[in-house]
Amino acid sequence: MDTSETVFLAIGAVGFLLLLFSLLLGEVFEHEIEISHDIEVGHDVGSSHDLNTPSWFSVKVIAASMVGFGGIGYLTASSGAPATLAWLLAALGFVAVGAGTFFLVLKPLAKQQSNTLLSRTSYRGTEGVITLSITPTDMGQVVFLDRNGARVTQSAVSATEGEAIAQNTPVVIIDIIPRGVTVMPLANPQVEE
Repeated sequence: MDTSETVFLAIGAVGFLLLLFSLLLGEVFEHEIEISHDIEVGHDVGSSHDLNTPSWFSVKVIAASMVGFGGIGYLTASSGAPATLAWLLAALGFVAVGAGTFFLVLKPLAKQQSNTLLSRTSYRGTEGVITLSITPTDMGQVVFLDRNGARVTQSAVSATEGEAIAQNTPVVIIDIIPRGVTVMPLANPQVEE
């Protein structure tokens, strides 16, 4: 085994161990290891960059890139190819595996996560129907559809203190409280036909 093969194996092994370490800490112990990538560009133009989007400098991307570099470099060098070709193909493997990890694994997972998690504050202004009457002294229950179309059931109180709201009354959510939502009867409820 020549020096290039040894270097490729070492880099691939370190990348694999980093991936394993990231998996164990990130998934088992619920810690996220990321390298900071805040960069000031010098302008305040808005961008479509979402805060939940993974970074190119993520430990997972770099570690997977190292595995690609080491694996492709080792295979090329051990096949008898010239060292310069092995190093060139290893560099291409670094970029290809990193891009694949970023675009085909991490970005779709981050997009899926940000689309399925809704804040309860998004319930404000949503119309629903009382399914368990609200009395002057007890909470009731409201059912409504969230922005994703999922049926949501929440405990509800009347916006007007001491007001009762009967079952099947159309309401609008006006506020969020720790144990549920605050609702108000609709002034002109729309009857579905």
